[in-house]
Amino acid sequence: MPGCHLMLDQVLTELPRLYGIVAYSLCQLPEDNAARAFVFDTVLLLGKTLHFAVEGLRVETEKDVQRIESIEQVRKIVDGDYIHGDILMRMTP
Repeated sequence: MPGCHLMLDQVLTELPRLYGIVAYSLCQLPEDNAARAFVFDTVLLLGKTLHFAVEGLRVETEKDVQRIESIEQVRKIVDGDYIHGDILMRMTP
């Protein structure tokens, strides 16, 4: 179900007892910037790692977070969403 992150929320709750998280793809991250930042902050604060199997990426440092956020920005532009400040504008061809 798109936009549903119930399993991710549950795994984040259990994260202190786990070595880290392996996700299938970056596409499983929340689209909402604040929700995505919460995921990254939780992983980093606990000293854990978050792996993405399809893309072969991981989040272990703030630099990794910046790289994934850059990828997310490119994905939004390619999908036709352009972010300007707090305004999300739809670009039409």
